[in-house]
Amino acid sequence: MKVNGYEIARFADLRYADLAGANLIGADLGRANLRNAILTGANLTGANLTGAELCDADLQHAVLANANMFGANLEGANFTNANLTEVNLFCSCLKNANFTSAKMTQAFLEGANSDGTIFVNAILTDARMPDGTTHE
Repeated sequence: MKVNGYEIARFADLRYADLAGANLIGADLGRANLRNAILTGANLTGANLTGAELCDADLQHAVLANANMFGANLEGANFTNANLTEVNLFCSCLKNANFTSAKMTQAFLEGANSDGTIFVNAILTDARMPDGTTHE
């Protein structure tokens, strides 16, 4: 599948790709390299991002509801105002990621590295936190 001239596939090299506003519903981007990619406003509902590299990616206002991001590297990524409802972030690296005002209802973050992660005004209702506790 091609979007904005980029091949969307497992293991794809999408470093610095401009995928702003792209429709990536159900896309399989497992192990893809999306370092520094621009995904503002993109719809990644139900996408597979298992083991993907999203360091310093811009995902402001993106929709990642029900996405699988197991073991993904999200260090320094910006998820401000993103929708991550029921996202799977199990064992992911969230180090220094920004989730300001993100909707993370029922998100699964257990086992994630959250050192320096920003959750200011994030909606974490019923989210499973990195330490295994459930946020109320």
